[in-house]
Amino acid sequence: MQQRKNFMLRDTHQKLVAEYEAINTEFRVEIPKEIGHAYQVGGDWHDNPGYDAAMEKQRNTASRLADLTELLRSPVFIETLQISGDEVRIGVNVTLSYSSNGEVSYDILGPADARYREGVMSCFSPLAQQLMGHKSGEEVLCKLPKGKEKIRIIKVEKINF
Repeated sequence: MQQRKNFMLRDTHQKLVAEYEAINTEFRVEIPKEIGHAYQVGGDWHDNPGYDAAMEKQRNTASRLADLTELLRSPVFIETLQISGDEVRIGVNVTLSYSSNGEVSYDILGPADARYREGVMSCFSPLAQQLMGHKSGEEVLCKLPKGKEKIRIIKVEKINF
């Protein structure tokens, strides 16, 4: 199985590292104290809601740590990629024209940077994957949640980082 590349901006990487460090401290120091306190206060682990809550917090925190570990394992910084800007790829801004929805622009970045409401699409999203490699002026028949739709690529330009 091929490992998916962890494309991200350097700024995003720094934020993820800071989050990892904070959550790791919580997981290693604070949560064990909460579990111990809940056990002391509530006695046996049977019917001890404080203990149950602390254990649930530990499971959720462990899950987020695993996610962050995977994201940080081998980052590929988008700013360092050779991007021509003549076709849809990671590191470009693309302006699309939907027959039903008018024009919309998206920056195509890594999953850790994706914020659809702010116009930033993950390069691994189904729409981005369908648009990859296409150029300005092309129409692409895309499969969307509401069905297939022709989307015209109005403009593709490299993002200046």
